[in-house]
Amino acid sequence: MKLKEINRTAVQAWSPAQHHPIYLAAGTSAQQLDATFSTNASLEIFELDLADSTLDMKPCGTFSSSHRYHKLIWGAPGNGSKDMSAGVLVAGGENGNIILYNPSEIIAGGEEAVIGQNDTHSGPVRALDFNPFQNNLVASGANESEIYIWDLNNFETPMTPGSKSQPSEDVSCVAWNRQVQHILASANPSGRAVVWDLRKNEPILKVSDHTNRMHCSGLAWHPDIATQMAVASEDDRMPVIQMWDLRFATSPLRTLESHTRGILAIAWSLADPELLLSCGKDNRMLCWNPNTAEVVYELPTATQWCFDIQWCPRNPAVLSAAAFDGHISIYSLMGGNLDAQRQQQVDNISSSFGNLDPFGTGQALPPLHLPQAITQPSAVMPLKKPPKWIRRPVGATFAFGGKLVTFQNLKPQAQAQQQQEAPFQVFVSQVVTESELLNRSNELQNTIHSGSFVEYCQSKINAAQTDFERNVWGFLKVNFEKDHRNKYLELLGYKQEELTEKIATVLQSDADKIDLPADQDPGDSEQTTESAEDNLATEDQSLGETDDEHEEDEEDLDLNMATSEKQVEKETKFNISVSGDVDGLITQALLTGNFEGAVDLCLHDNRMADAIILAIAGGQELLAKTQKKILCQNKKQDYQVDRCCGDKGLERNFTVM
Repeated sequence: MKLKEINRTAVQAWSPAQHHPIYLAAGTSAQQLDATFSTNASLEIFELDLADSTLDMKPCGTFSSSHRYHKLIWGAPGNGSKDMSAGVLVAGGENGNIILYNPSEIIAGGEEAVIGQNDTHSGPVRALDFNPFQNNLVASGANESEIYIWDLNNFETPMTPGSKSQPSEDVSCVAWNRQVQHILASANPSGRAVVWDLRKNEPILKVSDHTNRMHCSGLAWHPDIATQMAVASEDDRMPVIQMWDLRFATSPLRTLESHTRGILAIAWSLADPELLLSCGKDNRMLCWNPNTAEVVYELPTATQWCFDIQWCPRNPAVLSAAAFDGHISIYSLMGGNLDAQRQQQVDNISSSFGNLDPFGTGQALPPLHLPQAITQPSAVMPLKKPPKWIRRPVGATFAFGGKLVTFQNLKPQAQAQQQQEAPFQVFVSQVVTESELLNRSNELQNTIHSGSFVEYCQSKINAAQTDFERNVWGFLKVNFEKDHRNKYLELLGYKQEELTEKIATVLQSDADKIDLPADQDPGDSEQTTESAEDNLATEDQSLGETDDEHEEDEEDLDLNMATSEKQVEKETKFNISVSGDVDGLITQALLTGNFEGAVDLCLHDNRMADAIILAIAGGQELLAKTQKKILCQNKKQDYQVDRCCGDKGLERNFTVM
């Protein structure tokens, strides 16, 4: 997305990364003319203010010059002998001269902006580069294979890296190695790149394409890998960028092919080695991933060729491109929206016409309001992947089970650089903060795998310190045992053996009271019969009294019903009697599943209906036994009733009827 724009036909240079605010220097380009055919030249400095939403850059200083420039670079502060807090500007002129400028003087509006000048070169100086390790060293290249190394502290006498290469030709670009300070590379339009060793003052390697169609227009070293460099071709027949590794200099390591016409300039990002910019004659500005030869971003196309493209050292997401149409454009790789820029362009066009009456009356016309069509917002997408400067260098997160997941993006060491990138690694480690908890967890995990739950629960019972804890593990242990029902009842306090003994004791004690003595005379049965007859007479007499009292009981019953309903509502808690009496023993027998004992207790308590119901629940065999016991128990009573209901009884019954 375009951020700013400068209407100049000029070469450019960004201020160093240490300097703030960010400045952009623009010097009038050599061998180019604007629409006015002006021959004047100047060196201007602009400030990049991203808080300003307009496209205009704020001018900070201008210096009128008699030279036009082929190349412009801006070095870090500390170069030279004078006070240069903003660094130093080095310009390559069209007449073989190299001029040093003090940016601080230009910004301040001073007249002594020129620090030094040297005319050693015999032709236009098209190539310049600062040594990244020693800021006072500058390499320059010109015609006739001239390459000089300049010491800004002693600017009068340059040195050469070695004898001139033959045949003599122009030097289109020079570049210092980013990892080894004494290695310098130069490229020629004929397609040959030469690597120089300043310690030996001679070329150590020459790289050229076997097709002889490479016209080198750009050269850049890899920011991290000392043996790799990129070479761009200006030839329309071969518009490619070749990636070379000096360890395998027989053929290119990789070729980037997407431009349709010759490439004019390239720039490698120092903040992210996976970003390489290129601009060509096809009006395209592409951002490559040189490791995969993939185009990760394409900047908005211009109407003219861009002959120079550079990264901003301080803000790695910002870049600048100088085009032949007289504009220097500032772009961002992070995307954005073009609606504000389009509206600003429309406003500029509208304001250029004025609002006077075209018929010559001299009166202002009201503004013209036109309906505006609804347009979709035009968004510019950012890079396909996040650049290195916004990636997290390290990261960590905790996972379940005490796992710690970490990653770290390490910068590769110069000694361990490989041809291919090392894959990113994610490390998973175990973090132990409570060893006792971890031991218990491992013990439980082993128990789950082996299935020895009973032994595990027993060990917990043995190690328990409180009764509550022992009871909890006891109940858990019962779940994994075979006879878990009886075990549960034992834990609840109901034991089969003790309950059986209690039932037997109750039945035995009551049997001694109910059974007849052994010395009873059989003739006493007649007295029993007579007493039975007397009982029947008493019952008949009480029957009449009951009918009279029934009416009085109904009135009392209505009053008691209302009272009993209120009491039932209050008694919301349901209690099961487990006492030692007959009802309690019946309840315990039912809880333990002893239906036979419960039936015996019901028979003992003369609760025949309850005995039959419980016997049905206990099965057919128990039901048959119960029926037999009931018949045997009532056989003697039935015989006595039959005698009482003999002649006298029948006679009385018929009399009543």
